[in-house]
Amino acid sequence: MTIQSYEREKAAVCFQVMHTGGGDTDPRYQSLVATVLEAGLFKRTYLSYVFLAVAATLGLVSSFYLMTVLQSPWALLLNGVWFACWSMQFAMLSHDLSHGEVFKSAKANRFFAVLVWSLIAGLSERYWFKKHNSHHENPNHDGHDPDVDIPFVFDSSQLKDHSSFYIRYLLPYQHLLFWLTLPLVYFWIIGSSLWHLFTKRNSGAVLELFLIVVHYVFIFLFVFTLVTPLAALAFLAGGAYMGIAFAPNHKSEDVIDASAPYSWVYQITSTRNIFPNPVTSFMLGGLNFQVEHHLFPTMPRYRYYQAQQVVKKFCAQEQIEYSETTWFQTMRDIHQQLKSVRPD
Repeated sequence: MTIQSYEREKAAVCFQVMHTGGGDTDPRYQSLVATVLEAGLFKRTYLSYVFLAVAATLGLVSSFYLMTVLQSPWALLLNGVWFACWSMQFAMLSHDLSHGEVFKSAKANRFFAVLVWSLIAGLSERYWFKKHNSHHENPNHDGHDPDVDIPFVFDSSQLKDHSSFYIRYLLPYQHLLFWLTLPLVYFWIIGSSLWHLFTKRNSGAVLELFLIVVHYVFIFLFVFTLVTPLAALAFLAGGAYMGIAFAPNHKSEDVIDASAPYSWVYQITSTRNIFPNPVTSFMLGGLNFQVEHHLFPTMPRYRYYQAQQVVKKFCAQEQIEYSETTWFQTMRDIHQQLKSVRPD
C-alpha cells in the first residue's frame, strides 16, 4: 500500500523517541515500524476519540448535576468517585493529544492538549510533556527516567540515593506507604505544574496558568461549596485512579543501572502489558498496551490491539521477552517488590 505523508511523519517521531537507544539505526526496529505502517496502524481514529470526548463530557456534567441534588453523604461520596473516573478519562485524552495520536495536524494536537490539560485536568501540558517525554526516551533507566526518581525503592541499587533515615525507618514499611500516598499523586503533579509555570516567563506559560486558575476557581466555588467534607475527600480518588492506571506499566520491572548503556529493546523488556478487554482498555486509557505505546508513541490507542499481534510475533522471532499479566497480579507484584527490597 502507499504510505501517506502524515504516516511517514508519525513514524519519524517514533524514530526520534528511540534515538537515544539506537532504535533509529537498528534495522530490526525499522522493520517493525515498516510493518505497522504497511498495516495502516498510524491512521487516525477520529470517531473513537469523538465518542470518548462526548462520553467524558456527559460523565462530568452528570456528576456536577448530581452534586446539586444528592443529599446523602455516601451518595455524594460515590459521586466523587464517578467524577474522578471521568476526570481521568480527560487526562488520558490529554495524554493522547500530547503524543500526537488524535489529529493529523501537530498544531491541532498541541492546541487541544493545552486546552484539555489546563482547563479540564488542571495541569500544565508543558510540564507533563517534558517529564513524560524523558520517561519515554529512557523507561526505568535510573538517573534518566524521572518516573524512577520517586521516594520509593524498587531495586536495591537505588538505596544509594536515599537517606539513612529512610532506609532505617521507612524502607521496612514502604510497601504500605506506597498505597497510602497514592491518592496524593495528583496533588504532587498540581504543585509541580504550578512551579514549572511560575519559573517560565513566556506567553504560553501565562496562558496555561490562566486556564488552570479558571479550572480551580470553578472547582472550589462549585464543588466544595455544594458537597460535604466527606464527599470532597472522595476527589482524592482521582489521584488513586491516576496511580493505579500508570503504576502497572513499569513498576517492579527491572531497573536499569544509571551507568548502563541504553538500548531501544528496553522499551519492551522494562515494560509490561495488562491483558486486554473492553473494560480494562477503557479504564486504563489504552495504557494496558504499554509495550506498543512505547514502541509507537504517536499511534492512536485504538490501533494498539492490532499492533500487539505484530509486536508479539516480532518478539517471538527475535527472542525478546514480552511481559503481559493481569491488573491484579501487577498490583501484587508491585507490593511484593517494595516489601522485598532490603539493604545488602
